[in-house]
Amino acid sequence: MQKADGTPVTLPARPEDMDVLARDTAPRRHEPMPPPVVLAQGCIAVDSQGTPHVLYISHLEKPGQLIHATVDGQGRWKQRPIEGLEKAYPGMRPVRCRGALSIAEDDRFYALLDLYPLNVGWTDDGKPTRNMRLKPECRRRLAWLISGDACESFTAAPALEEGAIYNQPNLERPTGVNHIPAERRPPFIYFDGVSRYPEKNEILQNNVFLVRPE
Repeated sequence: MQKADGTPVTLPARPEDMDVLARDTAPRRHEPMPPPVVLAQGCIAVDSQGTPHVLYISHLEKPGQLIHATVDGQGRWKQRPIEGLEKAYPGMRPVRCRGALSIAEDDRFYALLDLYPLNVGWTDDGKPTRNMRLKPECRRRLAWLISGDACESFTAAPALEEGAIYNQPNLERPTGVNHIPAERRPPFIYFDGVSRYPEKNEILQNNVFLVRPE
């Protein structure tokens, strides 16, 4: 594993030293990363030991497959699919997870994921389409995925009630001196109404909500 300037990274490491999403497929000091198309919509959090944890979505093997990846002390990547979300919400899959992963002071991981029904808007080969969210029959759900054992196992829980209208959910993440208190789900914001460009002379008025989980 290397920094962006090509120098080696030693573990534990600071988040700014990580270049874990490098599009490198050469088998050198670490195992090959997934193809670049798979790494779209990925996010990363670093635990108290300096170990990076990457969450990303792949549509290669099946639609909306959520995958966790981490690296060991020798720079070897380990990747595995996360099945808990599919069991909790059968018939629904996440489409994106950019910026969706956060970590609290007790190393508890929280992922906030936007789920879409599999029978609305997907292509025949299992890929999401750009305007699938605009279909009136697309009943989305916003869900938590939580791990308290360094991402070895996950539990799912609803983040908003079924039928809630939400757009662009944004999860609080630790930055600098700002930390997520132990055993507390991080807050998130979203807006309701529609998520599109306004028509000519149209003014869109949406409400912005801050959710502070107990």
